[in-house]
Amino acid sequence: MNSKTAPRAANWLLERVGGRSRFDPLVGDLVEQFDQGRSQLWYWRQAVGTVAIDIGQALRLHAVSFIAAVSAGCALIWLVDAGYPYAFQPLHENLAALRQHPWTGQAALRVAGMEMCDLLADALICVAVWVVIRIHRSHPRAVLSVFAAAVTARYLPGLARLALHAAIDPRFTGALVSHHLHLMMPVAWQALCILAAGLWLARRPRFRGSDRLTYLVAILAASLYLIGGLARGAGLVGEIAYPLRAQYALDILNIASVVCLVPFLWHPNPEGAVR
Repeated sequence: MNSKTAPRAANWLLERVGGRSRFDPLVGDLVEQFDQGRSQLWYWRQAVGTVAIDIGQALRLHAVSFIAAVSAGCALIWLVDAGYPYAFQPLHENLAALRQHPWTGQAALRVAGMEMCDLLADALICVAVWVVIRIHRSHPRAVLSVFAAAVTARYLPGLARLALHAAIDPRFTGALVSHHLHLMMPVAWQALCILAAGLWLARRPRFRGSDRLTYLVAILAASLYLIGGLARGAGLVGEIAYPLRAQYALDILNIASVVCLVPFLWHPNPEGAVR
């Protein structure tokens, strides 16, 4: 008999790919053979081979819908990004004049408009995510991960150029690099928004049955998002002093809260399927 414990990470991998029930007989057989003297390397080889075969079969069966879902999502995100500056440019005009009278009704309406346009942009991202998981329903977590990676990948050349210039150009001071990195925060936010919104949309029921910690993290993420948007708008019209360092810190907290939320939403709930 083997006194060692079967690799839990390998079992976790099988559960995440095959769900909690589909690979249960296989896990039982693997554990039985492991107890009879098989090695951990053999166990991992069987688990990884099973996962690879399962993914290969899924790609053969659902490749068209998978590619169509990611392509449609990327096209919608591109439309949102392309249309945002044109649709909401009036909100950022004449800010210098507003800063001279920051606590007026016009300034308050401008701040509210900025917040609403941010909410609308993220709502359109959620629409794109909904389209993606409706086109490809078989593997929502996989298609969401690829979709988020595809959306992020288009910014990688810019990040690479920034890193190269920062390394070789003496004019790139620490403050300038920090400013550019702050401008790249929306890239991370967009990818995380795709994952969080998609995982939430893929759950049935949505939050019912989730533990209290998931609720608290979700409320924290939403609160930081709203506070950050209001503070950014109020800073632009001169109602508050909102320096770059404060923006950077609040954005990091916001992103960190969503990073914590994604693993809670990642676990499939018992009912599982997309509507």
